[in-house]
Amino acid sequence: MTQSEYHNLSLSSIYIFHLYWGESKVGFIAQEDDYFYIVPPNYNREKSYSEVGYKVNLEFIESWEIKANIKDSVDKNSLQTFHSSECADILIIFGAGASYDYSFDPKLLDDDRPPLGNNLFSDKYTSIIQAYKGATSLSSEILKSKNIEEYFQKQWEKITNTDNKLLLSKLIDTQYYLRHLFHNISTTSNEERKNNYNILVQQLYNSLIEKGSNHRALLLTFNYDTLLETSIFQTLKYEFNNTTDYINHNERKLLIFKPHGSWNWGKKINDKFFFEHSFDRDRLSEQLSNVIYKYGYTQNKLNQYFK
Repeated sequence: MTQSEYHNLSLSSIYIFHLYWGESKVGFIAQEDDYFYIVPPNYNREKSYSEVGYKVNLEFIESWEIKANIKDSVDKNSLQTFHSSECADILIIFGAGASYDYSFDPKLLDDDRPPLGNNLFSDKYTSIIQAYKGATSLSSEILKSKNIEEYFQKQWEKITNTDNKLLLSKLIDTQYYLRHLFHNISTTSNEERKNNYNILVQQLYNSLIEKGSNHRALLLTFNYDTLLETSIFQTLKYEFNNTTDYINHNERKLLIFKPHGSWNWGKKINDKFFFEHSFDRDRLSEQLSNVIYKYGYTQNKLNQYFK
């Protein structure tokens, strides 16, 4: 977006702004001092734009469209909420170590368990990493970093603060590597008889049944794998065919929230199609080409991976 395009925006409209790294923000653009902010429709008018808005450089906005007129924007008080009878009264949080220790089989070696931290890029997975050139390029820095989460957070800050499309292409490529890795982990780690997840799911379900029909548990997991989902299917026959199945409070006693996402989830691309468990490789490659290939880095192996 140029300064001229900014001045041509309608003052009575709410927009969806698409940033170059793929994120979208809803609101209107306001200027305060020398900075621009994307301000949400229902912002607190007692606060400044810098307090409630998302600071952005105009050149980072690749496209935008009108979402609604300001007078028609949604009032935050009208948002749907769950009744108390639909809420979960038990919360269990799973960190990365939960999947690492999902099996209590003493014969299961450390190398056979889901990896933690920097081990996501260990030599064990070289054959997969080498299929993703962006991930390969970043591997040296990742392996030398003391905290992999801090490393990726710093890279993301570089992308959002500067126009660094090359780094963005490498991170996108790394995301595809991690998706490939956790797909393999989730479909090959199939221990059922000595599974800590299975024990937890069965005991938790029994407890909820004893409490009564209105009681549910929320399982909040930061793991990208689907070992927990597999255990729930093995134990309760809950299927996870789409994202709605994860929070089906009408029919299920166990709900799953995954704030970091999941290897088997997809997103809309240009509002044209959606993928979750089935993949149209040709259309996906075509949609990604303008984001990745034109910056000349990623060689994602979709035709080899999504078979």
